[in-house]
Amino acid sequence: MHGQQTQLVLVHRPRIASLRPRTRLDRSRTLPSDIAAQEYEERLSSDSSITNGSESENIPRKTSRPFWGLTQASRQLRYEFRPIYLINQEIGLDLNNISGYFKAFYPSAAKELAKIGPSGERESTLSFVGHVTVALGETANKEERGPKGIEVLPLIEVWANGFSMQAGFGRYATSGHQWPVDAETKDLYRVLGRQVRRDQSCSETNERWREILRCRYLASVRIHRVPVVRYVSTPGWAIPPELLAASIPIPTNSAYPPNVQMFRVPVVPRPYIHLIFRKDKAEPWMTELESVIPDNWLLQHGFETMEHFEVKVGVKE
Repeated sequence: MHGQQTQLVLVHRPRIASLRPRTRLDRSRTLPSDIAAQEYEERLSSDSSITNGSESENIPRKTSRPFWGLTQASRQLRYEFRPIYLINQEIGLDLNNISGYFKAFYPSAAKELAKIGPSGERESTLSFVGHVTVALGETANKEERGPKGIEVLPLIEVWANGFSMQAGFGRYATSGHQWPVDAETKDLYRVLGRQVRRDQSCSETNERWREILRCRYLASVRIHRVPVVRYVSTPGWAIPPELLAASIPIPTNSAYPPNVQMFRVPVVPRPYIHLIFRKDKAEPWMTELESVIPDNWLLQHGFETMEHFEVKVGVKE
């Protein structure tokens, strides 16, 4: 009976003249129905087993924020517990947010990395810990299409010099994504000195590339997913048929031969990884005006036979 919702009983007192008590005393006297209602309400309020409806059982579940209590703790406790949190909590990170994330969560990185000697000597392995997975979107956004590219050196340096740092690359989850043919994501593992095998496992870190990272030879590493399109002036007869529709005619002027129609032809460069070395760490061929990467250099440092990206090498001025 009490498992169902209780209907509130209303007592209606008709105010018809023929039914009203004759005296003031009779009108103020409590009716039997009022007494019964009061007794019923007292029983309801005193009996804890009686409820107004079914109550769902509270099923305990694992919290999605196990470290929320740290926000209520002191700064000292948060500082001491932070490495434990970072080493156990996998962080998903967008490619565009690498610099901001490492600046916020590893604020001492720049100061500690600056203590590394020119040949990689250090008092001890730096106390960086973490587990970061960098995600790429299926299409490049505005920042990734810019001429500057996306800086990933903070991730690489902290990973290479940290005590227990794990890093990887992936995609945002989509129904049609096929990892075995994702050349772009697999090529990005090269900046960590690793290659993705056919069984999706990773090779060991390339020792020469690891030395470059631990000795801090690099000033910048930038990912250009969609490089800026440039245009070149080309006579109409030399334009490939597939580019003719996208070419723009150039008005006749004295800068070009007469009776020759010139076009501005778009040149879409291949996506590339730009490795920029410090000037004092650069190899001789890197400082040449028309520098060409030696074939054996890419092989020795783990950048050979890349499917999606090409590699460009420069020197910071």
